[in-house]
Amino acid sequence: GGIYETSAPDGELLYFPGGMRYALRHGLGARPRWHQVYLSFESDGTRRGGTLAHAAGNQAEVTCVDDQHLIVMNDSCSEYWLRVVAGGADVADEGAAGGEDGADEGAASAAGKCYGDDDPTPADP
Repeated sequence: GGIYETSAPDGELLYFPGGMRYALRHGLGARPRWHQVYLSFESDGTRRGGTLAHAAGNQAEVTCVDDQHLIVMNDSCSEYWLRVVAGGADVADEGAAGGEDGADEGAASAAGKCYGDDDPTPADP
């Protein structure tokens, strides 16, 4: 399968303050088999000497992953910049949008799919 990235390591990362939730439309065509969540204190990651680190604990909680979305939430009180990479899906869509174009703010349901079949659009929190 293909690889989804919200941005390159030295690209424009997603603003991720405490309480922020993103529903990332990965466009892989199937549920990713793996995902990595990285955080930085710099908006452009490693471009100007900043660093990226793997998120831990409530810094970035992945609340749902399905064939369309990967939902991640900052349940801490700290401000970060976010980069997510996912892949390993059986079917790849070359048009997977990253960055702001591939991110929706929203909430996850507990039904195994991030959103019901009738409404794939995230609800406002």
